[in-house]
Amino acid sequence: MPGRVIRWLKTSLDTRRLARFFNEHADPWERMPFDVEHHSFGMASVHDFSTYLAGTSSVPAQSIDEICHWLRSCQAVDDQTLFHSQDHWQHPVAFEQLRRGDCEDHALWAWRKMRELGLHTHFVAGVWGSVAHAWTLFEHHGTVYVLESTAKTTPLYHPLDAVRHQYCPALAVDERLRTFVYQGYPRYLSLAGQPR
Repeated sequence: MPGRVIRWLKTSLDTRRLARFFNEHADPWERMPFDVEHHSFGMASVHDFSTYLAGTSSVPAQSIDEICHWLRSCQAVDDQTLFHSQDHWQHPVAFEQLRRGDCEDHALWAWRKMRELGLHTHFVAGVWGSVAHAWTLFEHHGTVYVLESTAKTTPLYHPLDAVRHQYCPALAVDERLRTFVYQGYPRYLSLAGQPR
């Protein structure tokens, strides 16, 4: 296991349970509930996830399609260009004003708006292709979808079963602020900190 994983395990209150969970041959989408500190999601994750739910949204969205329509009008721009920083997480209300940001900014905003619609949703940090990435999962009419909000395609979301091979999830937080660790976490650690 990478050194950073071992250090994280040593600081965990449930080290044995987590150590037994990780299996290099397991499906990366296999997950378990685990108390994950917000800073484990990325170096710029400096706030508890409840912070991203505070403040009043200025973007009315009454449906998944309205969320996607608004996201397609936003620009995907890396943090180095926008903030002269390797990593920076915008609050969703600030993202609404700027309408530019990277994958975490898009995904946090989508997660919050999906939550406002009452959907079962997850903000996920992991790996897409070969880079560290963030996206949103949501469930609608019994099907789980991946919302890839930085792609700017139509549609922005696809059934998880159709695209799961492109993604390697590491950590997630759901609409009730419960956190999860996935089998893909060790791979994410090896890439975390690389520019998106």
